[in-house]
Amino acid sequence: MKNFYKNIFLFIIFPLWGVGGFGLATYAQLHPVQLNPTFNLPYALKISDYANSADTKMQLVINPTDISIAQRQVRLKLYIQGNRFNIQSSDYIQGQRPIFITGGELQTLTNADIAALFRLENLQGISAAQYAAPLPDGMYNFCFEIYDFITNKRLSQKTCSMIYLQLNEPPILNIPVKNEQIVASNFPNILFNWTPRQINATNVSYKFELKQILDPNLDPQTAFMMAPLLHEQTVFSPTLLYNLSMPILIPGMRYAWRVKAISTTGLSENAVFKNNGYSEIFSFKYAANCAVPTFLLSQAQSAKTAKITWLSQPEYRKVHVQYRRKGVAKAEWFSINTQNDQVMLTNLEPNESYEFRVGATCDLPQYGTEPSYVYSNIQVFKMPEKNNPKLVYNCGIEPKIKISNQTPLTNLIQSETFTAGDFPVTILELTGNSPYSGKGYIVVPYLSDTKITVQFNNIMVNTDYQLIRGIVKTTYDSAGKI
Repeated sequence: MKNFYKNIFLFIIFPLWGVGGFGLATYAQLHPVQLNPTFNLPYALKISDYANSADTKMQLVINPTDISIAQRQVRLKLYIQGNRFNIQSSDYIQGQRPIFITGGELQTLTNADIAALFRLENLQGISAAQYAAPLPDGMYNFCFEIYDFITNKRLSQKTCSMIYLQLNEPPILNIPVKNEQIVASNFPNILFNWTPRQINATNVSYKFELKQILDPNLDPQTAFMMAPLLHEQTVFSPTLLYNLSMPILIPGMRYAWRVKAISTTGLSENAVFKNNGYSEIFSFKYAANCAVPTFLLSQAQSAKTAKITWLSQPEYRKVHVQYRRKGVAKAEWFSINTQNDQVMLTNLEPNESYEFRVGATCDLPQYGTEPSYVYSNIQVFKMPEKNNPKLVYNCGIEPKIKISNQTPLTNLIQSETFTAGDFPVTILELTGNSPYSGKGYIVVPYLSDTKITVQFNNIMVNTDYQLIRGIVKTTYDSAGKI
């Protein structure tokens, strides 16, 4: 019987000891205070931003679960770990206002309340240079602990918030392209456009800056930093139209521009962009008297060779001709530079159509870079067949894309004149009533006012006597007859 009671006693005691042991182990992991840190987007990449910003960039919720705590003074400890950084705050924080907690009362502290915790003088494991710069891209743990101010006893677990920090790329400038030449106008409407590249930046605006380059011998990148600001404007879309309401641009002068992307929270700026948000610097020449090349013609010399001619101007320093196969996806532009008023294109394919355009510059190369060009509209010509080569002029005149008047003219008559591209076309024969077909001639000023026969089929002309649909084809009689 004694053995029976002993067995019962042991059976009861051991389970109780096991339960008690489990309970003690669990209790050892509990702390009288719980912490909950949260960080607001966009994340600040500089530690100094948490110390200096008046905006709420993070919150720390303190929850004393032990109701016996009454007005106990505590102190906080900060850890920033990740990407080879192991930063922690000092045990004694200079400039931190006293923090008191009471059981059952939640308390929310912002970065403004614990700013001293993020100051350089209170941090270990980071240099002054690292503190002033954004943290490198990567994953970081921002952790907090709370201690009794008097006994130095830890009252909470080490509680962390894991965040991924990444600097955003500044905008890419699109147009005007680098070193472009813009034709001066009495009514300028210059479109500036750029591409945003931010990923995690919010409330982004763009500060546009334009400066006049006073010394043409200086590199635009250097000259921009030295020049006074001509125009500055903040916009919220990646486009700005420069017009008469803004400072007047002087023909013949060079200008440079850049854009700064700015992310704000409230009244403060977020340091979330590389290069402080600044794009590259682009420059352009506001051309004074550099006219677009006109009266473009192509002349087939053989089944594989063509000559391109245009009306030259005395102020042209260099001409740039581009050509490529028409109708071929992603066809490569081939280029020829010249100082004459014609070029010869070789190794062309018989019976194929080609596109070409002619650009001119009135400037000389500066600081090792090619000058910019003003280009004509794209023209078209077709090569003759291999077995039937003909000496033929072809201006490839197509309607201009920018013609806004699309109202057809329905009473065009013989002997009237309409314009096709740069050329006035005088009608000799005419059939139809919009669309029209027939023959006529154009006069080429740089060929001793030679009259060249033209043919057209099913074309349309608007009420301003401009070609809006169809193509005018030209032929050439070496005897000069039409």
